Amino acid sequence: MTPVVDLAVVQSGDDYVCFDAGPLISFNDTGRLGWLEEWFSPVAYTPQAVIELELKKRPKQNGTVVSASWLYWVPSHIDDAALVARLVRQFGPGPPENQGEAEVIAACKRHGWTAVLEDEDGRSAARDEGVTRVYVATLLAAAAAQGKLTPTQAWKGHVAIEKKRGRFSPLKPDDGYKPLFFSYARLVRKLHLRRGKPSLAKLLAISGLDDLLLRRIEEFKMPRR
Repeated sequence: MTPVVDLAVVQSGDDYVCFDAGPLISFNDTGRLGWLEEWFSPVAYTPQAVIELELKKRPKQNGTVVSASWLYWVPSHIDDAALVARLVRQFGPGPPENQGEAEVIAACKRHGWTAVLEDEDGRSAARDEGVTRVYVATLLAAAAAQGKLTPTQAWKGHVAIEKKRGRFSPLKPDDGYKPLFFSYARLVRKLHLRRGKPSLAKLLAISGLDDLLLRRIEEFKMPRR
């Protein structure tokens, strides 16, 4: 089992990502957790609260995630207690997921990480706190942009994840959206090349990747004249 990492040795900066529970569960449930290990090993982060309050609720299904050697559990920093409490109140009464999302935001703000976070309330709060966040679809497109996946593999991953979890992403998994995804991945690749081929974590840390995806989706949905 991965030990809780000592805050004194936590690595800061945009070389690292921090996962909310949803993306970890989605990759695991579709047999793609190995992609995350390949892309982010030896170190990625998730709050200890995500492990204890969410992933351990399904020990059989999530055991592979909980025992992943590359995924380090970050305890809450004492100086972030007020921020986490405020965010939980802001999210309102709800399941323990609210605590996990609040901890993701606080950890990313403190350490300069990029949050892999899909809940819209959590994303809105992350934006307000100046935290960079990405959708799973953005992560998959960025992996394709770097050649870690083919665009087809990335699209199939998106479709599998969305169908498994019930269409959570703003990017629909319908066949009509496949060309949009491919086009978006090409745009991200151009950015990747212009920025000197950064690591995947650093590519995801570039501001505006999600906004670009959302604009492409809105343009795609606009009626043709």
